[in-house]
Amino acid sequence: MARRADQMAERAWSQMQEQVARLTDPATVKMFGEPKLPPIMQATRDEIIEHWRACEDAEHAAAAEGYTISLDPAKLWGEDVQAVAAAKIAKQKRRAGYKALKNKYGEESAKRIISREGK
Repeated sequence: MARRADQMAERAWSQMQEQVARLTDPATVKMFGEPKLPPIMQATRDEIIEHWRACEDAEHAAAAEGYTISLDPAKLWGEDVQAVAAAKIAKQKRRAGYKALKNKYGEESAKRIISREGK
């Protein structure tokens, strides 16, 4: 059975190929000049599928740790997916700590404690 990431990557690749065909059409090139294609539009189908799988795997790994993160593969093209996922998890951890402090000590005290931790 095909993974959801594979299906999404195939759809994205086919949509990008349609856009590339329109942008590189001889009439369009003659009118507007040679287009500057973003790196994701220059990628192969296998590169796109691999990137989508990495995003899906990072989401599943975060879910296994008990965190819910959402990674948009199209926006993360060219970035380290694992680093972005780790940053999102760290942000959720900090937010969870603030919520716990707020529930225990109140909002003002929680803000004071959190601001001292960063120093």
